Amino acid sequence: MAAVRGFAIGVVGMVKLREVLMHVVPDKAAQAPAYVPPLSVIMAGLGTTAVDLGMADTVTVSAQYLTFLLRRLLSDGVAVDQAWYQDRYLDIRGAVMAGQVASPEAHYRGTGWLEGRLPHEVAFDAAWYYGHYDDLHAVFDADDVDGLRYHFYTRGYFEGRAGVATALDAAEAWRVGR
Repeated sequence: MAAVRGFAIGVVGMVKLREVLMHVVPDKAAQAPAYVPPLSVIMAGLGTTAVDLGMADTVTVSAQYLTFLLRRLLSDGVAVDQAWYQDRYLDIRGAVMAGQVASPEAHYRGTGWLEGRLPHEVAFDAAWYYGHYDDLHAVFDADDVDGLRYHFYTRGYFEGRAGVATALDAAEAWRVGR
């Protein structure tokens, strides 16, 4: 596969990617059912087949196709809380007011996801977070809710940590790629 830059994805990572792609469905009942791409189309984009994938340790994918897959996962299938997004990212509020960006949602779907911006607030419970991650005890007191929240939103979330118990399994699955 000719690509400027390629990425290697392990078999386990591809299986997880396939599972996620198959479950990205808009939650608006009034919309027509979401298009679910056949596995053969995804495999063609990756330059392999399902049979080859079962025998390979890695698959090389072009940067263009990986960006397409990530955009589908992290942009198109995600709800954007426009009020929260503007409050969280003041530069986007200014860009919207100046007419440089059509809306907070348009920014997120265009480039915000690629910049690592969150589309909506992520659930966070300071007591659970502190209790679950022992390494935080060396830096924070249990009652330092603001410090723990700041840590989660600026570091912890991006390290793959969960902010609440109900998100732990999903966060761990994504962090370890299983």
